[in-house]
Amino acid sequence: MKYKTIREIKDSGLNVICIIQKYGLEERDAFIIESALIDAYSIDRKLTNKIKGFNSSEPTNAITLQRDLSAEEYVDSGNTPEYMIIKVKDYWLNQRNSRYDCTRSAWKLDPNKAKNYPYVLSVTGGIVREVYEVTEWHYCESRSGRAEFTGKVAEQAVQDIFQGKRIPKKYRKKGQASPFLYGKPDKE
Repeated sequence: MKYKTIREIKDSGLNVICIIQKYGLEERDAFIIESALIDAYSIDRKLTNKIKGFNSSEPTNAITLQRDLSAEEYVDSGNTPEYMIIKVKDYWLNQRNSRYDCTRSAWKLDPNKAKNYPYVLSVTGGIVREVYEVTEWHYCESRSGRAEFTGKVAEQAVQDIFQGKRIPKKYRKKGQASPFLYGKPDKE
């Protein structure tokens, strides 16, 4: 796609130009700027980049951002069904195009422990975007030592408890690097 686009530009009698936005940056800063520029230029133009950029997310508007930032936390109580949280990054969604596929596979976890949690919360940006009811956990055939689940979207009553709500603060602590967490409802 990129080469085709360059060829079309040249065939129309134009030249492809290189623009250096900033020079002499640390690598991490360069990646962040590149990601922001890709997001900005991809709003109304079709870019040929396969990946949107370092730690990229979809551009958002102020209304969506305000909604997500002001979302209430779900109540994590002894009456809450047992669940796991799996954090799904925007750029994973850009690569796979399926929240279910991004959420279900492939995790470095013990499927025997995970099977005790019948629901998986698919979380992006601290907000529960979908809830899946797990049919089974098993090891991946193609990825040694990693596990995945099969399941379906949870029934509406369970969705109503979690979906569109922020995960509790205890699951949003700085330094929690694991992309999955086992929920521990507070006992009433």
